[in-house]
Amino acid sequence: MTALVYYKLGLFVAESKDIFSTLIPSVLIGIPAGAYVIRRLEPETFRRICMSFDAWVVGFGFSRVLIDLKLMQSLWAYSVMAVTILIDVYLLYVFFTTRHATSRRSQLQLASPMPGYRSSPTDRIRPDTLDRDPFGILGTLLGYVIAILGIAMLLYAIRQPP
Repeated sequence: MTALVYYKLGLFVAESKDIFSTLIPSVLIGIPAGAYVIRRLEPETFRRICMSFDAWVVGFGFSRVLIDLKLMQSLWAYSVMAVTILIDVYLLYVFFTTRHATSRRSQLQLASPMPGYRSSPTDRIRPDTLDRDPFGILGTLLGYVIAILGIAMLLYAIRQPP
């Protein structure tokens, strides 16, 4: 729908019209394939896979920005993307292993409910089966460090003359 509105407003230029021949088959195949896949996956698993893909794309973009701003050489800049991928693979490993363990634990505990616990048909995960953050406070600190580095890079890019 957005593409139709942009077309009616005349926002597409000749270069973007040439890309349509590449994008249209991807959209025509990707939307039905995505709908098929999402029906067969649990919503949380699908979200984690999408976030994983986003992390890889952001890691690549971050590496390219480091190269374009001449803050790092090519090999070192792509090591930032490699570290992003390693962290993401670890987090996916933790998600899938704890998810499997949690589902086994919850199946065992469904036979003997907790005293005083009142379940409802909308309950999906019992409170006692929720896993803790594997990084704890380090995960929060890592988030702050990444945010500060991002802001510093943005300020550096703004201050640099073209």
